[in-house]
Amino acid sequence: MGDGEEIEHLAVDQQRNPWVSIVLKPRETIRSVLTSDRWSNICIVYGIIILVAIPNIIFEVLTKPKYTDNLTSTDSSVVFAQLSGILIIVVVIGYPLAIGAFYVSGYFLKVIGAWFEGIGNTKDLAVAFVWCYVPILYYELLAILPGILIYYYLGPDSFASHLITFIGISFPMGIMWVIYSAVGISEVHQFSIVKGLATIFTLLGLFFLLVFSIALLVIA
Repeated sequence: MGDGEEIEHLAVDQQRNPWVSIVLKPRETIRSVLTSDRWSNICIVYGIIILVAIPNIIFEVLTKPKYTDNLTSTDSSVVFAQLSGILIIVVVIGYPLAIGAFYVSGYFLKVIGAWFEGIGNTKDLAVAFVWCYVPILYYELLAILPGILIYYYLGPDSFASHLITFIGISFPMGIMWVIYSAVGISEVHQFSIVKGLATIFTLLGLFFLLVFSIALLVIA
């Protein structure tokens, strides 16, 4: 591809709405956002993700016993205040921790990707990691209504409820996360999706090895 064609393709990529194109054209979208000052800003992108995720956060709070145990009053104003407090804690504490986690993940993805001849840097990999969560967020939002029906008809703690939630919601979300992350990483590192998958699974393997080692130290 000549320089003129590359410039033309880049211009077309930049005209896309990344919040839409990330679903069907993740690799092209990652390529586009990395050249954008606004959409390559992790703080801005993840801030928008948090805002969009609020309905799902509310659903989790209102349907999970571990959260509803904290909602001790039947008075609507008190419940609203308690719910608002939980949301504020999620945003105030969860937001900066997530930003830090994306950069830490980006660093390890850079190191691991280099083993497979990848050329990506920490910041670009962190940006790709954030954007690859967007399709999963959409799936979570679509799953709110089925989740409400499962909660209403089967209850939150029944075996059937957990099984259906895992098969219909959690498992597909996990598969989506692996696939989209592999595609995004492969674009940043400029290697194949197979190497992107290898990078993801290596990172997960090292993470579980670390957790297992810490657990053994605690038990010992």
